[in-house]
Amino acid sequence: IDELRERGLGEVEGKPKDHESEWYFSDTNEFGVESSKDLFARMAKCLESIKVLSGSNKILVVGHAVSGFYLQQIAAGKSSLKDFDPISQMSNADFIEVTI
Repeated sequence: IDELRERGLGEVEGKPKDHESEWYFSDTNEFGVESSKDLFARMAKCLESIKVLSGSNKILVVGHAVSGFYLQQIAAGKSSLKDFDPISQMSNADFIEVTI
């Protein structure tokens, strides 16, 4: 699913992590980072693709920190950014179970 990629980081894409983790979740215009609004729309579209692929079966989704957090929030029924839970970053190789 093409939409499942990580948040677009513009000029800092593929470079060493020079910012605190919270920066990657923030709605910054700095460096051409994908806007939160665009990421929300992309993850909503991604969720619809996941629903089609899964039918009524369980499905494993492997993703990234920021886009994964957005996908989790949207799958939980959050309909706008202001409804999101406080930011929480999963540890590497961690998992969550989401029922949609």
